[in-house]
Amino acid sequence: MQLDIQHLQQNYAQAKPALNDINLTLHSGIIGLLGPNGAGKSSLMRILATLSQPSAGNVLWNGVDVLRKPAVLRRELGYLPQSFGVYDNLSAWEFLHYLAGLKGLTNQQAKTKINELLHMLNLADVAKQPLGSFSGGMKQRVGIAQALLNDPKLLIVDEPTVGLDPQERARFRDLLSDMSGDRIIILSTHIVSDVESIADNIAMLREGELLAYAKPESLLAGLRHAVWQCTVPKVQVAAMAQQFCISQSVRQADGMQLRIVSHESPCAGAKNIPPTLEDVFLYYCQSSQSESVTHAQEVAA
Repeated sequence: MQLDIQHLQQNYAQAKPALNDINLTLHSGIIGLLGPNGAGKSSLMRILATLSQPSAGNVLWNGVDVLRKPAVLRRELGYLPQSFGVYDNLSAWEFLHYLAGLKGLTNQQAKTKINELLHMLNLADVAKQPLGSFSGGMKQRVGIAQALLNDPKLLIVDEPTVGLDPQERARFRDLLSDMSGDRIIILSTHIVSDVESIADNIAMLREGELLAYAKPESLLAGLRHAVWQCTVPKVQVAAMAQQFCISQSVRQADGMQLRIVSHESPCAGAKNIPPTLEDVFLYYCQSSQSESVTHAQEVAA
């Protein structure tokens, strides 16, 4: 199974394109799509979900152009958008049964799958209650359930853990990990912890540009000697922030302990420490565009 994204471009009214010449080839596993707000993640998701047409480029699902023949992909697609609406007067069971019919499931298939998903997502006890009475996190779990109804081969989830508590987020990550063996799962988020433990590959987007696509360990290796820890007087922190990417600051009795991402030592006494994926994310988000693209090319090589 293969999803090919070829020279994808999306232009809106603003000067900069939402997506600028995106090229990716995806296979089975979990792909974490990371980037700050406005990076182009949702625009890419909508195109891959056949909900919008790009300004240029192609999307191929197992060799078939889905921009011309979207039904080929839609039969094997599960999609949870960032903003997910429900019918408040319907119960969770009624809502999922309605969507199961739209996805072509038989009545018996729908009953079996809905029961399975309601238990999996801890919704069985409230299945008959109206969705209007659900909390935001509960509605999000219903959204996750509807995306899984047809056992999709391509699952696209856009900011799926918004509104979920830490235990629910961990359960959802475990669910994705268990499902990833025979399907492509694209997890779009700006929450690094949601992908760091489960993603097979990570794509970094910033301002519509693909800055890197690599395994997490490769991205970490690219910053192996570029994360530093040092303690400076509090009055120097603002000036340091102007010059360097600070990924963490901790108040101490003798000043502020800073975690800094830089290819050069930021100050006297700074010591190298192992990078985290959070460091990588902040590096790509805060570095200049040209610096990030150059580094991305080095990582890919």
